[in-house]
Amino acid sequence: LYASLHYEETLKRGFVLVRGEGERVLTRAAQVVPGAALSLQFADGRIGARAGGRPKERGRRTGRRSGDPQGSLF
Repeated sequence: LYASLHYEETLKRGFVLVRGEGERVLTRAAQVVPGAALSLQFADGRIGARAGGRPKERGRRTGRRSGDPQGSLF
């Protein structure tokens, strides 16, 4: 049971563990400092990377045009 819940099993499903300075695990884009050195852990090993740019602000999209109370599916 422990082995199936271990984070490395999640990595085998295609996810990546991102670590910043001091091996601190980063869980949000807002935690990444542009230009910072990162460590990316995949199921088969680790690689180094450098953060670029700023994370985009994520807001709620309503899909509504002005005057259109129903919104849009596109």
